[in-house]
Amino acid sequence: MPLLRRAVAAVGFCFILVCAASAAETTQPRNVLILLTSEYGLPAYDVIIDEIRTSLKDGISGPLSLYAEYLDMTRFPADRHEQEMIDIFNRKYGGMKIDLLIAIGPSLVSVLPRINDQLQVPPPTVAIDLVKPGVALPTVLRKSNVTGVFPYMGIQETIGVIRTLHPGIEHLFVVTSATSRSQALLSQVRSVFRRHEHTLAVRYLDRMPMEALLRAVGELPDHSAVLVTSYQRDSAGNAFYTREATKMVAGRSRAPVYVLFDTNAGVGGLGGYVISFKKVGIEAAHIALRILQGEKPETIPPVRDGLHQYRFDWRQLQRWGISEDRLPEGSLLLHREVTFLEKHFWLVMGIMTFITLQAGLIAYLVILNRRQKTMSARVREAEGRYRELLRIERSARLGEMAGSLAHELNQPLTAILSSAQAGLRFLKSDRMEPDLLREILTHIVDDDKRAASVVSGMRNMLKRETPDFERLDVNGTVAEAAVIFHGESVARGIRLETDLDRVMPSIMASKNQLLQVFLNLLLNAAQAMASNRGDDRRAVLTTRVIGPNVVVSVRDNGTGIAPDRIDHLFEPFYTTKAKGMGMGLAVCRSIVEDHGGRIRAENNPDRGAVFTIELPAVSDG
Repeated sequence: MPLLRRAVAAVGFCFILVCAASAAETTQPRNVLILLTSEYGLPAYDVIIDEIRTSLKDGISGPLSLYAEYLDMTRFPADRHEQEMIDIFNRKYGGMKIDLLIAIGPSLVSVLPRINDQLQVPPPTVAIDLVKPGVALPTVLRKSNVTGVFPYMGIQETIGVIRTLHPGIEHLFVVTSATSRSQALLSQVRSVFRRHEHTLAVRYLDRMPMEALLRAVGELPDHSAVLVTSYQRDSAGNAFYTREATKMVAGRSRAPVYVLFDTNAGVGGLGGYVISFKKVGIEAAHIALRILQGEKPETIPPVRDGLHQYRFDWRQLQRWGISEDRLPEGSLLLHREVTFLEKHFWLVMGIMTFITLQAGLIAYLVILNRRQKTMSARVREAEGRYRELLRIERSARLGEMAGSLAHELNQPLTAILSSAQAGLRFLKSDRMEPDLLREILTHIVDDDKRAASVVSGMRNMLKRETPDFERLDVNGTVAEAAVIFHGESVARGIRLETDLDRVMPSIMASKNQLLQVFLNLLLNAAQAMASNRGDDRRAVLTTRVIGPNVVVSVRDNGTGIAPDRIDHLFEPFYTTKAKGMGMGLAVCRSIVEDHGGRIRAENNPDRGAVFTIELPAVSDG
């Protein structure tokens, strides 16, 4: 047991040591040293370092320490104080593990070997420097501990842009400074321009004070262009940033100014096929993260392509009268003035959409109004035709009853004549009997009213009228129809009977239209009984109250209706008569439905048929 306890204790102690070592390792900060060979404040450095700092802070979970050293080799060449700088670096960082060295040129080819040779253990290195296109990387940049991002100057592409945007160009002036760095870049420019010397006069403005340079660009001949490469110091020893020199040259130049770096576009330079230092910084940060996460530099290939962009200043395009359509595809425009439409695009689109919808709605309402007017006109026309059809139908029915109506009028007229002749004879006699004279005159008045009633009924049914709904007594209207039909019933040998309910509510209806319906049904009943024997013709007019409705029925003892025809009786132009038009019952249904009622036909259980009309009653209150 004591042996077992000692073994467990030893394992626990080892576990604690491992955990402590692991915790110490995770809390140990990563040290990244950034060496910049040129002076502080270069715009390119600011862009690259900002991308590296942001990416590393976001990508490394543990502590991270960034150190930056500016060698300032442009203004202070390294051969004068090389050893002093190396000694300073050894004293500052000698007791510190450098996890990653990021060296940013220019001129790393000469600087990096000196630094690595002096350091005890050369750290993994991410190098950023300009390298000629299409050539192998220098030996120092191909060591096992070195990888990086190596853009080239897009001189050839920029010349192509210049020739495209200025087809008549004859002169090209190259602006650079007298420093060794600028002269090294100028050698690349000269090698490219040799291909164009037979078509383009090239002049190099590289060894003169700034004032002389500005005077020179202010006196350029027509059909010229200027290319600014790199500018650190003029021949008088005055230091400049390339961005600052570009702005000064563009402000005085009589020709458009082209540049090779994106930091110089937008300050007066028109643009060109420029190195995008933002892309350079992004690629460098990506490589740095991979190394800090454990990858070896030799397994990460250097990045040389995809670091450029066609970039132009919109203001300079306007100044030199160059259309955007002539720019290479995918070009980025800087300082482009945003039009009102572009600035307020969604607001304008919203307003336009609202106006369009409103205009569409107004147009729709106008069209709808016109359609409604057209439809109303058609409805009025159809209603007029319908009223005319009703009048024609009534005229046709009265035409059929013309003989009986003449007979109906003849009776009261004959009675009036007889009464008048009797009165004359009574006056010729010398007897004066007032009661007998009063009776004769009363007969004349009654017979005259009877004739007037028949004529009035005929006139009302024949005239063209607009239906005038009024409160009607159904029994009175049915009785009036019976009076008008009386002569026809006598002529056809029909026994016309009425069975009227004594207590009947009123209805709202057009009297003439209801008379037309009742007479239509009576005539149909008379025709249905035409084949019966003379003493076997009977029609009955009945009124009843059933629930909220007033019911009027016309019953006959004729031949009845064939079962397959009952459902079609009220359809327009459907008829069972040889000379019928098929409109009578259709008109009846239309009139009844206009009054809010309904009409139906059915056969009697014993013989004949019955037509029933239901109309809504009007309460007395």
